[in-house]
Amino acid sequence: MTGSGQIYNVTITDPILPYEGEKITFAFAKQDLIQFDEICTKEKKVVECDNSLVQEVCMWGHFAKWSKKIQEERDSPKDPENEVWWGGDSNEVKAANAMATFSLHTQIVLDGLMDSIRLKGAKISLL
Repeated sequence: MTGSGQIYNVTITDPILPYEGEKITFAFAKQDLIQFDEICTKEKKVVECDNSLVQEVCMWGHFAKWSKKIQEERDSPKDPENEVWWGGDSNEVKAANAMATFSLHTQIVLDGLMDSIRLKGAKISLL
């Protein structure tokens, strides 16, 4: 799979399925088009990461850590108007609030997309 950004392209064989072994690698490549639309690679670097924990294990680990902190700090005030779903000042609670807000905003965009499709592409408000 390759993802393109403004400066680099990133290539990874399979971002979902876990790999065997202790390390996983992916490559960054800085590329430009030269004469006749030929792709020229100016810079390439390979990054090696620890593969001892696959993505799902890390995700559940974070979820467990956030849940435990929220439980510990459950008596703190909540403020949904300012997108603070769980009270508390720890980094774990802040991360959980940020993820909940990101999830909510993603759902709002997807709901808006579906509404626009139902209205044959009409412009809709997400507010």
